Amino acid sequence: MISKLPNDVENYILNLVINGINIKKISKVCKNWKKIVMVSDYKKQEKNLYNKTRILMEDQQNFLKDDYFDLAIKWEKFNSYKWDKIYNSIDEDPDMKTNLWKIGDYIDVKDKINAWAPARIIDIDTGQSSFLELYYRRYHVKFLGWSDYFNEWVTSFNIRKLGYHTIIPSNKFNSIKKEKIWSLIKINNEWKMVVIRGIIPPQNDKSNYKLLDTNEGIVRIEKDNIDENIISTSNTTSFLLTPYRFNPKCRENTL
Repeated sequence: MISKLPNDVENYILNLVINGINIKKISKVCKNWKKIVMVSDYKKQEKNLYNKTRILMEDQQNFLKDDYFDLAIKWEKFNSYKWDKIYNSIDEDPDMKTNLWKIGDYIDVKDKINAWAPARIIDIDTGQSSFLELYYRRYHVKFLGWSDYFNEWVTSFNIRKLGYHTIIPSNKFNSIKKEKIWSLIKINNEWKMVVIRGIIPPQNDKSNYKLLDTNEGIVRIEKDNIDENIISTSNTTSFLLTPYRFNPKCRENTL
């Protein structure tokens, strides 16, 4: 015997389980569930967050007077699943097989100073080199959190899938390895975009902290409070946290 749950109970249960990962799947179950999703607490909070950040960006201020840490934390929470989704969508090891990336892909890129940073492909150039008559394929990338001035043309040798080298929100502590990466870090109560050059030994896998060698000096990061001191680099989080707002004009409000 199949019995239907009362509407208020059904709404309550769905509101508890709705999140960024499953919201699309739940919406496809039936028309009633789709209606519940569209007016769910999750959807309302997501829309409110988007509107707040969009309004701030449209003001096009290079310097914001207020501290928007809470807003940045919420933005990272609502978008963290996207890093995992992009990372898991590419099965092969980028070090073993070169991918043919496409415009719009979010990736890790090694920049001019050999530091890895998250970026987005905005253009592709293909052709044949006059030297040795070899075909080439290169990518024009825009680094997340930076203005167009820092855009670069790179080859596939400097590209990996998003999160392969840079920090993934769902696993920040273990994301910090020996690679040279850019990251948003809180240093002396001020958020800065810094280069992490590596981890200072000696340490072992069971350590609950890491000593980071950065261009701003040695920074100790505790595993228990890492979310309060490291934020994943994106257009929005860089805009909300850093003293210099990286020219917010025409900035995108998504990962």
